[in-house]
Amino acid sequence: MGSDNVLKEFERALELQRGGQIEIFSLFVGTHVDGNLKPFNGFADTWPDHSSSSLPQKKISETMAEIFAFPGIHIDPNDITPKLEMVRERFGLTVWPKYRSYWQELSKIDKARQDHLAKTVGYQANPDKWLEIDLNDYDYDCRSMRAAVGRVTAKNNEEEGKLFVMVQGFDFVMFWSSSDLEHIASGLEQDLFHEKKYERPEGVNPAFVRVSWVRKPSESETTTTTRQIIGVEIAIKPSHSEIPHINRVYFDSKQMKKLSTELISDIIIREKRPYNLNDTASSTNIINDFSYSPYEVPNIVYTKGSFLPDPKDNILFARKDFKTEGSKIIRIKQNGNVLANPSNRRDGDIFEISFNVLNLIENKSVCILEMKADWQYEDLTGKLKQEDVSWESVPENNIYFVSGKLPLTIQGDGMSDKIVVRVVVPAPDRTDCGSSFNFQRSWLARIAPVNIRLRFEDKTGEESTQVFQFCNPGVPLTEPSRDDVMFLFADDLRRYERYAIRCTWQTKEFEYLKEPDRKVFEVRAPGRCFNMSVDDMRYYVYLSSKNSEQTEIEWATSTEDDFSWKAYLLIDRLCKRVYAVKFVLQTPHTMSIGYFKIPLYGEISEPFALSYSKEISPESILEQFNPVEVVGVELSEKSNNNNDNNSVVVGNQKVENQTISSVTQEIQSVVQSLTIKEDPNVLFSEIKSHLDQKFDLLNEKLRVLSTQK
Repeated sequence: MGSDNVLKEFERALELQRGGQIEIFSLFVGTHVDGNLKPFNGFADTWPDHSSSSLPQKKISETMAEIFAFPGIHIDPNDITPKLEMVRERFGLTVWPKYRSYWQELSKIDKARQDHLAKTVGYQANPDKWLEIDLNDYDYDCRSMRAAVGRVTAKNNEEEGKLFVMVQGFDFVMFWSSSDLEHIASGLEQDLFHEKKYERPEGVNPAFVRVSWVRKPSESETTTTTRQIIGVEIAIKPSHSEIPHINRVYFDSKQMKKLSTELISDIIIREKRPYNLNDTASSTNIINDFSYSPYEVPNIVYTKGSFLPDPKDNILFARKDFKTEGSKIIRIKQNGNVLANPSNRRDGDIFEISFNVLNLIENKSVCILEMKADWQYEDLTGKLKQEDVSWESVPENNIYFVSGKLPLTIQGDGMSDKIVVRVVVPAPDRTDCGSSFNFQRSWLARIAPVNIRLRFEDKTGEESTQVFQFCNPGVPLTEPSRDDVMFLFADDLRRYERYAIRCTWQTKEFEYLKEPDRKVFEVRAPGRCFNMSVDDMRYYVYLSSKNSEQTEIEWATSTEDDFSWKAYLLIDRLCKRVYAVKFVLQTPHTMSIGYFKIPLYGEISEPFALSYSKEISPESILEQFNPVEVVGVELSEKSNNNNDNNSVVVGNQKVENQTISSVTQEIQSVVQSLTIKEDPNVLFSEIKSHLDQKFDLLNEKLRVLSTQK
């Protein structure tokens, strides 16, 4: 066996394995003799003690003992199926991790390998990430491009303590021990060890993520000695940038310990801290107030059209004092309240009426043969048209008995059992009414109370009439919750519904506003719920930078038959930040415009003079809106910003602008009258003392105003 090719292959395999270039695991294939499986016996019982011609310094027996010392799998050549899973798992856990970069179809990762990576560098494994870069490609759907470097910390894991590099999640993951890095430093591998190129449509700039080794500078340009690996460089180039963003992390490869990081090339949008010359707080070096912003945006709601009143201020009670008219023989006695829409019907309102019939003659029975129905509005304000208050007949097939029937006979001086009748009043436009009118509420009664007149005819031909009235109960309109920072609403008078936009904080920790992926606030609008992160706002600042005239960007919009809304981002081009959101919410009858001010997120660098967006004014938007008028009594008039009836939200309480303005002016006059001291702490202390007094005054005025209401 001195010149045997198999022996040479074994010797070469052991050499490559010792050099960290391959992994070895054996498949021991048995043979069948006389119908019985004979396991693999290692080719021979004994091996020569002399060396081979290809490896003079080592005995053949030593080579064979070393090759068979690796764990192997015994296989029955007639039935290999039971061992395939073992082979797959062994390959996935020992060969694939180290040599994955040599494989082309990286997407075909077996489940065992996926599980191994999750337990090693996944979220729950909590690896020690020394450097992590995650950028969005603003020119390609904001797709995430990311890479990370760190050390595996998972206990009882074969990769524990090793260096790892991840690109785009599990798309590329590799591990290295200290000895692996020493081997790479010998020069057998190039500095660039992975580059992921992203597919982009024609006309879009190329994008890539590149990771490479950082080596210790050589003492001489001509030296061929080993250059120690001292770090990893991550370069990420999204489509929207002409150059890559480059970061380096330096580490001690012996102890696998992070030393430092270095920013080589920066393409991230860095916000500047806005400085308002009229705002003392914006000139200070440290800002710890989460919601603070030096930008001045309107703190009132601009409105046009009519609004629904507060249900508590507009509760109507149905009349029950109607008398039976016509016949002197019978009297109709109402039994309970009239009910609306006990079941759903799309083409009209159902009114359910309960009553008893009393015979007023002592010794003579009465027989009722026929019943008909009419309806009308009860005009409480004098604003309804004549045709609305005139009696209108209800089709006979829209009247039916739930209990009782005709003909109805009542003995002398007697009373009938309870009779329940349902009258369906046609309402063709009810088909698209809101959910507010599906149960115990009337679509027709949204305008005014509805009167139902029942006409009874007895066998003598004499007619009696009785009127029953229905009023809608108060509708619980949408209200702000305790967590709402901004609450804007508009009313649909026809459907009797209130649509609202709410803004709430996603975090109240000031330090979190520096994290690019941190969600700052959430917006809940009719039909949608979405949020905004620091990096999202940087994306819109980037879009604004591409158009010199665009400092107001449409962020989100929705249009339905009954409402529409739009959200606009207001951008400070100089300070590279989104400073407010303008919301426009409208129904056919109402439009409301409000602002939500964004806190100072991202970079808090040196002060820089702020600038404002060239936005379309609320007055211009309101001027283009023509509200549809609805005749009815359940309305409340509100006007636009030019009147004193506009409201400001303080917490969850609304007060008149005039009250706010008067107190604000008092506060400003106090601040302006203060003498500037040399010690700024004395100045701020004095300002705070006066402001506390004035805010106490404001709270007292709010309390008095609330009591008056």
